[in-house]
Amino acid sequence: MWCKIFLLALLCHFGHSVRILSTGRTVNIGPQGQRQVTFDCQVQFEQGETLFKNLIHWFKIQNLTILETFTTEELTQHKLNNQDEEISEEFQIAIDATEEVSALAQARRPFDNKNKFVIEVQDGSTQSPTVSLEIKNLDAKDNGLYICAVSNGNNGVVTIEYSLNILQRVDSVTMMGGAGTMNMSEMNNMNQDSLALVYHDNEDGYFMCKSEGGYPAPHLSVFIEDNRISGYGLNNEMTNYTLMGSEGGLQSINPIRWVNSSTFRVRKEMNNQKIRCQAEIRTADMTYENKTTEKILTVYFRPTVRCDESEIKIPLGGANIPVKCKITARPTPEVTWTAKKSNVKVSSNDVTPNNLGLKATTETATGADSMITTLIFDEVRSEHFQQYDVKVENVVGYSMITVTIKDGELKVKESNSASSLSSLILLTAFLAAFQLFFYSS
Repeated sequence: MWCKIFLLALLCHFGHSVRILSTGRTVNIGPQGQRQVTFDCQVQFEQGETLFKNLIHWFKIQNLTILETFTTEELTQHKLNNQDEEISEEFQIAIDATEEVSALAQARRPFDNKNKFVIEVQDGSTQSPTVSLEIKNLDAKDNGLYICAVSNGNNGVVTIEYSLNILQRVDSVTMMGGAGTMNMSEMNNMNQDSLALVYHDNEDGYFMCKSEGGYPAPHLSVFIEDNRISGYGLNNEMTNYTLMGSEGGLQSINPIRWVNSSTFRVRKEMNNQKIRCQAEIRTADMTYENKTTEKILTVYFRPTVRCDESEIKIPLGGANIPVKCKITARPTPEVTWTAKKSNVKVSSNDVTPNNLGLKATTETATGADSMITTLIFDEVRSEHFQQYDVKVENVVGYSMITVTIKDGELKVKESNSASSLSSLILLTAFLAAFQLFFYSS
């Protein structure tokens, strides 16, 4: 320890120039791949003092989340130079998570296992010593970022990084979403896979595609049918690294990765389309893992109601006289007819005439989203001649129109066959008259 402090003081006094000649890289190893790996750190000093090799250190960062806030230079500089200034609690946690692997100083757990980590010094008496780190018996606990850090005097450091990826399969892929609002924090705390993805037509909803496990952290993609989507308010992929296990202090890295949106909008035409969340573990030369989950989109929309006429005539004294209007909606709405003057309401479930002699039904028409609502006058009385509001409402919203019921003959639309028969009779009569006129003249 005193030797290290003396060296640092000496270097700060004289100053020196340091370069790392080695180049960091990423090493990807499959589950059945090699069982050991060696990382080299060759350093070139301006002066040839042999003691400079004592300032070369190896560090390992397992909790990669801290690199979103701090650089490896910041972390190792604090470790190497024993700086005493006040630091934030967040930085102190990051410092504590940066473990020293150096065999040239007093090694700390979890890196004091000589059967796992071996550090060797080559050409230690020259200006360009190489300090190599060998990792044996590779397993998932060895994943992480290995950093060679060298003090360059004046409390600064130079570093190179080796990323070790022992490929691990993705544990799970889930999708969550639905209509309504949910902020990012609430979505991130959701762990339950949504049984169904139900949205409202062209209204903001929430969506999350989430993977857990796998190494390195998988790349996430979202598809609707076979089209990869990039809009819909989806943010960039985010990752949180948790550490699992405590064997000898070594822990395996468990990435949790997600993309989400609090403004996820779909349209009613997309109802029943497939939405797929895909997690891929990629290396430079292959896709190692491709895990997916798939669901069906359900898109509800606001009801609309339309009657053929705003004024409808029905005969006084008529029995079981129907007045019909057409509805489109998803899901099936509640329908209410209200006699405005009498302030009497009839719902589509009232199949028994009320005290005003009214009942109503709603039936599916030509398609799953099309319906016919019918107000039935049990026996037409004079108090029935008034305005009626027709209100249709579901979870998305409601629509309403007003129709006026007047005294008069009920209009009945001729069917196509009846209309054709009438035309044929008129044509036959015309031809007969024409022939009679022609022969008589």
